[in-house]
Amino acid sequence: MKVWTREVWRSFITPKHAFILWLGAQSKLLTKYRLPYLDIDKNCVFCERHLETGQHLFFQCSFASSIWMKIKVWTGIRRSMTTIPSALKWMKKEARGTSWQSKSKSIALASTVYHIWMARNRKVFEEPSPHVDSIHGSHLLSQPPHIGGGPHTLKKTEVGPPHCEGAVKEVVQKMLYKQHS
Repeated sequence: MKVWTREVWRSFITPKHAFILWLGAQSKLLTKYRLPYLDIDKNCVFCERHLETGQHLFFQCSFASSIWMKIKVWTGIRRSMTTIPSALKWMKKEARGTSWQSKSKSIALASTVYHIWMARNRKVFEEPSPHVDSIHGSHLLSQPPHIGGGPHTLKKTEVGPPHCEGAVKEVVQKMLYKQHS
């Protein structure tokens, strides 16, 4: 069993997010790099400059980097993440325990990976020029809160799958909108 397996399959992580995170950690998501038999442009759908590998799509792409910067500020994560397995390994150390702060970091990681993957798929399969859908009730990232304290500290009621997922989704959609404005 991989060292990160328990970090993926947590009861408080939305199952569809856990599944995409699990596939990504095993490098099983079908990025363009993993489709050599298709005669398609293999460049990243967001930056259109680099080969679309899992590492690039989720961490190296300027689109993903912008999202991670906001999520890291929001959750108080200081470490730079380069791959999904390394992020999970680090999360195992960083997000120990059952506090809502620990849970929010795990949820943010899974939700961010999921929403980047879904934004990528929408851009590939549905919308050549993505647009921002109306956001329902998620205001968390308009003024990024900090888990560690300060004027925008997250409250226990603002953390959990519905709130965290909405906040991450909002960040991904705003970045898509900025990219095509």
